[in-house]
Amino acid sequence: MAAMEMAKSFAKSVLTLSSGAFGVTFLFLKEVVPRPICCTVWLLALSWLGFAVSIIAITYAFFTSQKSCNAEIENLESQYRNNKKLDNPWTPKTAVSNAVALWAMIAAMVAFTLFGVINIVHTGGIMMEHETKSFTPTPAALTGNGADSDTVRQSFEAAAAVLSPPAEETSQTAPPVTPTTATTQESD
Repeated sequence: MAAMEMAKSFAKSVLTLSSGAFGVTFLFLKEVVPRPICCTVWLLALSWLGFAVSIIAITYAFFTSQKSCNAEIENLESQYRNNKKLDNPWTPKTAVSNAVALWAMIAAMVAFTLFGVINIVHTGGIMMEHETKSFTPTPAALTGNGADSDTVRQSFEAAAAVLSPPAEETSQTAPPVTPTTATTQESD
């Protein structure tokens, strides 16, 4: 009975990990690496294939495990009545599908890890999508909401004047203001 519980726990763990990791790949692709290096896309495709194979194999293992349990019950009944042991064809199928699920999940995780590391190293670090995009409004882009273009242009120019850095001062310094130069400037 403990072996059946461990097998059930193993199958649930592989199914949960594969399904969760499959979902994480989409989130990773959307948020961390929105534009992957084209020569690494095959690694992502390989990881998706591996996760899909793992999910299918473990689902098949659930099916064959149930068939194997039923065959073992029949086998015990036959052994008790006829003193004859029957072969259980479902046990090896369950073992193979569990192994396929495990190794497909491991291969998918390795492929996804390589995809992630290569793309993160290539971009110089993890950059979220909102950090990589910049928005610079233009009057033409702002007029789409029905505002007249003159009002938008004036608003844009005012915002640009406030947000722009101060103009660089020349290397020459202005002469100090003395009372004699101040009166001369006023008389002009």
